[in-house]
Amino acid sequence: MLGYDAAELSRMSLADLVVSETPLGEAGVASRHDAMLRRKDGSQVHVLLSFSPIAIGAQNGLVVVASDITERKRVEAALGQSEARLREEVAELRLAVALLQS
Repeated sequence: MLGYDAAELSRMSLADLVVSETPLGEAGVASRHDAMLRRKDGSQVHVLLSFSPIAIGAQNGLVVVASDITERKRVEAALGQSEARLREEVAELRLAVALLQS
């Protein structure tokens, strides 16, 4: 998804990849956050980051899973635009009906 190989990712922190401020949540608490990550080629991808605490023996860690939600965000934006157009058309229709009734 990001174009980095495993060796490159092992030398990076999440902060190296995150484009915008992304809250990491409380320590020890699972959470999910939308974020923009930077690909190796410099382009950006919209992701849902899922954080889950993990303990292996005495070691505590965090599992982070990034799911690409670019298409979902595109569809949500298109739906919002469609809803706005529909609201405008309904308002114009109400005006037309009111003019015909007067």
